[in-house]
Amino acid sequence: MSSIRNRLFLHIFGLFIMIWAIMMAAAYFTTRHEIEEVFDAQLAQAMHVLHDLVQHEVKEEELNSIQLDIPQNFQSHPYEKKIAFQVWGSGHMILGSASAPEYPMTDVEGYSDNIIGGQKWRLLLKSNQEKTSSLIVGERYEIRNELISEILLHVSWPIFLSLPFLAFLITMGINRGLAPLKKVADDVSHRSPHQLAPIAIQNAPLEVQPLVTSLNNLLTRLDDAFESERRFTANAAHELRTPLAALKAQAQVAMKADDNQQRHWALKQIVCGVDRATHLVEQLLTLARIDPESISSTQEPVNLNNVVEAICSELAPLAVNKEIELEYSSKEAVIVMGISAALSIMVRNLVDNAIRYTPQGGEINVSVFKSGNRIILNVTDNGPGIPEHERTRVLDRFYRIVGNNQTGSGLGLSIVKRIVELHSASLEIGQPETGKGTLITVSFPSP
Repeated sequence: MSSIRNRLFLHIFGLFIMIWAIMMAAAYFTTRHEIEEVFDAQLAQAMHVLHDLVQHEVKEEELNSIQLDIPQNFQSHPYEKKIAFQVWGSGHMILGSASAPEYPMTDVEGYSDNIIGGQKWRLLLKSNQEKTSSLIVGERYEIRNELISEILLHVSWPIFLSLPFLAFLITMGINRGLAPLKKVADDVSHRSPHQLAPIAIQNAPLEVQPLVTSLNNLLTRLDDAFESERRFTANAAHELRTPLAALKAQAQVAMKADDNQQRHWALKQIVCGVDRATHLVEQLLTLARIDPESISSTQEPVNLNNVVEAICSELAPLAVNKEIELEYSSKEAVIVMGISAALSIMVRNLVDNAIRYTPQGGEINVSVFKSGNRIILNVTDNGPGIPEHERTRVLDRFYRIVGNNQTGSGLGLSIVKRIVELHSASLEIGQPETGKGTLITVSFPSP
């Protein structure tokens, strides 16, 4: 996996090299252009000087009579062989430098380039109007190229020498810039699994604050999840301890019973205790399956009518045993986005609770309908009802209303609440219009 530090270094250093290369290219072309201009101007100046000298000599005496007592091998400068001139008249060279060939260096009027002796020359030709005489001056491009190279070398070598120092400064700057990230990483790495306090965000740079905020949100959720699990484990152990103790007591009674009637009564109580413990374990397992936030079930369109109708049919025998009239009504097919299995558990808990707390001969009504842009599920009974100050508490795990003689684990409504949250729905506990009993309303968003 690539390092942010290395990526930043390569990007910044590479960007500097690219900009430096562009600047050097621009400097090269600019320098070359200016040097070309200067040397072309020098050629023109040399042409004028040579022209004036020749004109003067022509007026004084014939050029053929000029004699100079200068040794032919005399050389005043190493560049002398790289500069040449010619004076042509009547088809032959009247005057020429030692480095000039015996033929015209160029026949192009004005400035031109030509290859002479395997070398590239820059030449300037000026002729009279009759084209009978001409002056040619020139110099090898080698002079210009050497000067350009010298200038660029003197400009670029300080940059080359500063590259290691620049790389060091970039590395130091990146390290200082990434120091807050390292500090956050060290803070997290040195924490124990139980240390979930938020990370200090006051001194964090603006770019790091979103990361620290996200980490703090995660730590808060983890702390809540761990606290919920600890509370759940403690409550589950407490709730399981009671039925197990009762089972043990009834088993001891059965073992010590002297007559069959007493023994039969004790065994019957054991069976009832096993049923209660089984129901508690089932509720605990259900809650454990739907509680994790990492639930991966995919929501899909679910016909809520079919779910409610199936649950009412399943629980109808329990209602019949208590002589309770269980009625289900729906005016139209209703579709919600959700998890079919979870919705079945929710409806089963609502209807089962209503059957448990509705007295013998009572009535329970389950209805599904649309109201505006919401889908409503109502479960109404005419039981003792839930006091207003208890309606929030009954949604907590293992909470049961004091004085309630019905068997149960106190998990049914907490399971309903969790499923409602998973479906982005809302749950309300109230009282029917008759003023007696309980009305539980679950409101789903329309798909």
